[in-house]
Amino acid sequence: MGANIRCADCGFLSIRKSDEGNSKPCRETPPVTRETGHRPNTDFETRPYCFVEAIPIDEAYRKAVTFNPPHGENDRARLFKGVIDEPRACDQFCQYVPGKSPMQMKEMILSEEAKKHDDEQRARDREHVATEKEKDRAFNREEKDKDRQFNATVDRKKTAIGFIIQVVGGVILTLICTLLACLGIVKK
Repeated sequence: MGANIRCADCGFLSIRKSDEGNSKPCRETPPVTRETGHRPNTDFETRPYCFVEAIPIDEAYRKAVTFNPPHGENDRARLFKGVIDEPRACDQFCQYVPGKSPMQMKEMILSEEAKKHDDEQRARDREHVATEKEKDRAFNREEKDKDRQFNATVDRKKTAIGFIIQVVGGVILTLICTLLACLGIVKK
């Protein structure tokens, strides 16, 4: 893709049969036509076309014919070859595959682009799932840490309360014993 391509090497170079009128030219330009400029047979127009209309090569051919009118099939082939061999910049170029029509080339590219898009989407989805799982793991770790801290705090408070109860119980027991001893109910 890009600069200095030749339409002769592109899968979108197309030709049209003479009886197809103004329909979109979508017939494969055969290798012999690409190499020599000669039409496959006289049923075909002498003009080249760009299937995706990225380059107006049909207009370039028309201008070449206007400025240098052909005298016979060999002149037409020379003009055709000159137009399709001219280096030019094109961002729609796709390498020609013999036996594939321009429509099939377009479908192949669209299929590859859709597959690439699907692959990229699946990769984004996997990354998102991994990120969400990591967030869940981090959240769970944080919750476990909070639970441990809470349980440690509860355990410390239980220990403190147990100690206080023992101290208070001991004090109360001592007071009761002292009171009973004072009243003479119990001897010291």
